[in-house]
Amino acid sequence: MARTHLNYIKSLKRRRELVSDVIQKKNADLVLVNGRILNVYTREITEGDIVVYGDRIGFIGDGSQFQTKQRIDVSGSFLTPGLLD
Repeated sequence: MARTHLNYIKSLKRRRELVSDVIQKKNADLVLVNGRILNVYTREITEGDIVVYGDRIGFIGDGSQFQTKQRIDVSGSFLTPGLLD
């Protein structure tokens, strides 16, 4: 079965770039801070940040260590990472 989902990263080079820039270099295009993150799998709501790199969510957790072009405080807002893409 062919992968037709638009969010699937097809290129190994692109996947490595994402991991390198986000996890190793701590770079981001956008950090959404102080949100309530809804995990639909565990049915939990946690407080935290979502780090966005390009058109991908690169990290969920404490985003304070990331260098970013834009940081938006979303205090009190519910975030559902699977629906942000």
